[in-house]
Amino acid sequence: MTEIPAHVPSPCYLLEVAKLRANLALIDRVQKESGCTIILALKGFAMWSSFPIVREYLSGCSTSSYNEARLAREHFGNHIHLYAPAYTETEFPDLIELSDRISFNSLTQ
Repeated sequence: MTEIPAHVPSPCYLLEVAKLRANLALIDRVQKESGCTIILALKGFAMWSSFPIVREYLSGCSTSSYNEARLAREHFGNHIHLYAPAYTETEFPDLIELSDRISFNSLTQ
């Protein structure tokens, strides 16, 4: 475990960049060897301050709400994929502008 400097406030979130890069390199290897594209799921990891590093390995984000789509567009850029159980008519025009792809639960949705 890494020694935490005394000047770091508590509580706080710490990110070990070397470990993040190692994990992202593994994910990138899976992408290259399989031919797939892996995108960041903001529900699982939304530390936007790390997005400049994550962008080096992943091409976009998966979002599930207006605020997540906005976060991804502002701080990640690139490909934004939106999936939500339901969409409101008032938010949908903004979601179209923020997202590159939108998935639906059914044809009637």
